[in-house]
Amino acid sequence: MTHRLRRSAALLAALAAAPLSATTTASAAPAEEARVLTGALADGAAYRLEVPPAWNGTVVLYSHGLRFPGEDNPPETAASDASRQWMLDNGYALAGSSYAGTGWAVEEAVDDQLGTLDAFTARVGAPTRTIALGESLGGLVTTALVERHPERFDGGLSLCGLHAGGPALWDSYLDGAYVLRTLLPESGAVRITGVDDPLGNLDAAQRILSDAAATAAGRARIALAAAVMQVPGAVDPLAPFPADAAGRAAARLAWMTESFPVFAFAERGELEARAGGNPSTNVGVDYERMLRDSEQRSDVRALYRAAGLDLDDDLATLAAAPRVAADPVARTYLSAHGGLTNAPAKPLLTLHGTADGLVPSSHERAYAERAGRPELLRQAFVDRPGHCTFTSAEIVSAFGALQERLDSGVWHVKPAFLNQRAAELGPELNTGAGIPVAPAFVRHHPLAFPRA
Repeated sequence: MTHRLRRSAALLAALAAAPLSATTTASAAPAEEARVLTGALADGAAYRLEVPPAWNGTVVLYSHGLRFPGEDNPPETAASDASRQWMLDNGYALAGSSYAGTGWAVEEAVDDQLGTLDAFTARVGAPTRTIALGESLGGLVTTALVERHPERFDGGLSLCGLHAGGPALWDSYLDGAYVLRTLLPESGAVRITGVDDPLGNLDAAQRILSDAAATAAGRARIALAAAVMQVPGAVDPLAPFPADAAGRAAARLAWMTESFPVFAFAERGELEARAGGNPSTNVGVDYERMLRDSEQRSDVRALYRAAGLDLDDDLATLAAAPRVAADPVARTYLSAHGGLTNAPAKPLLTLHGTADGLVPSSHERAYAERAGRPELLRQAFVDRPGHCTFTSAEIVSAFGALQERLDSGVWHVKPAFLNQRAAELGPELNTGAGIPVAPAFVRHHPLAFPRA
């Protein structure tokens, strides 16, 4: 991976979980170190098993998020150092694999995670309870594991998962890229599908977006693209939500110029290569209706007025522009390796941020509206900007709620209860980048997902 994509990936990580989860540590060390076992699966994926001295019989299988091609790809066993240590200190064994591939590696991940469980049984022993846990792309993998292999799992905790499914996610990314490519000057040099040079395409997109962000007209059109994707008006997980239109516009601009291009204009190339073509479509999409249904429509109209642009003219341009059809083979691949049945056969708890610009909380509503067994599903939300920006205390609190559901058959996921439980875990787990962060579980009603 070149320096530019490394820099983009690092920026994405800075906007995501690292400030609130990965840098935290636990204060209480176990009396005896956990036993660590490593190895490799038949396809080359590495795995890691961690077993505490007083193992309680439960193993937690952790599925990590997307890693870009060329990025380091070690196995991981937890979403953060502090949540990992808490689980080991409380008797939980941990397991996880690297997956045999990077990028949209759902196909490899499902098989490799099951293989890691087989390795755990062979080297440690059969667990009495198995929990799937993962974040972002790993959240999608977690839900897929619970849906497809209920005989192997007792329950799942999915963090910031892609629960509208892979086809819907990439259709939405296509919407944003399509609006930008259609309306921004000089954007014809950027490919929104058929990406055969991901790094070159990303370079071109970032230059065009940087130029556009420097003008009122460009900022207005970027805001329109953000609106059809439901990009939130907040981005900094350690700052208050912006209270004014200018602050919301600046946050959406940051999402669209810093994080979004890495996926829409670079990672799409990796996805297309493994899928055998373009899996996304916007045939029949009415962007005027999508804006009309968006809570951002007044902000977009204000930016258009300030730029002296006619929004209706741009909407007419979008309506008249040629649409993009999906390659049927590629669409089938993405549906098979990224689609969900929405019917978990074991208890599933999802945790999502209210202001996630990469995977908006409407993904959870899309999943809930199609849930085949709603009594097995509960959804919790944290009121904080960013993608996967949970504190270790919030992760542990949600994990505890899932364990109680498995033990008693009753869900205890009211925000006040979860906030109290997280606060009681102490300051070491309630931090981000060394700064105290209060638990932020909240009642939240996501918007409808913009795509059917």
